[in-house]
Amino acid sequence: MSHTEYRADQELPSYAVEWKDRTGAIIDFSTGWTFTVQLEHRQERTVALTKSSGITGGSTSPNVIIAWGQDELNITPGSYFLWLVATDSSGNTRVFRPGNPPIIEITAAPS
Repeated sequence: MSHTEYRADQELPSYAVEWKDRTGAIIDFSTGWTFTVQLEHRQERTVALTKSSGITGGSTSPNVIIAWGQDELNITPGSYFLWLVATDSSGNTRVFRPGNPPIIEITAAPS
């Protein structure tokens, strides 16, 4: 399980994902894929953020980049599961690390 920390008023750096198939090969997300990200509070199990824009796919590592928009991470400080879903043009979906999602830690912005 990977951990990344952001401040609630921060939008950089983007979150880079190296997504491989079961054989260990990088998945080519360069064309025909759309993405959705949700941040789900680990204890409360509530979704604090859903986004489908600012996420780009590619064919080399890292093959998915999640760019955070201004104030997008201005959510309640805490620990969140990052759920990343890729959907192809036929409607087939893949979920990144369904049994071991990355953890995003949001800390309070300085007052």
